[in-house]
Amino acid sequence: MIIDLSKYSPVGLSEKGWEEIKPPVFSNLDGILKEDIVDRLKEGECFSRHSAWDFNGSVYFNEGRFHEEVWVYCKLVEVLEGDTAMDVINQAREKYGQA
Repeated sequence: MIIDLSKYSPVGLSEKGWEEIKPPVFSNLDGILKEDIVDRLKEGECFSRHSAWDFNGSVYFNEGRFHEEVWVYCKLVEVLEGDTAMDVINQAREKYGQA
């Protein structure tokens, strides 16, 4: 599902005071989802990175769903939504690249 960006602030999640959980929840390099970080994201008001070559994603859980802000060249280009962290990660990979 694609979300209308007009309701989102161009300010990143860390600037909103949300905690960044490290290491990245997913990297296109190794293709491994870190389940312990997914569990932490479900607690809310935190995010973790989806590291990729052609984009950078911020994965978070809000209002009962997972979301991924997709950033390309320092600009928010899309916010994806899905039932699981892997749903939004796969949407980003399919549209913006798997490298």
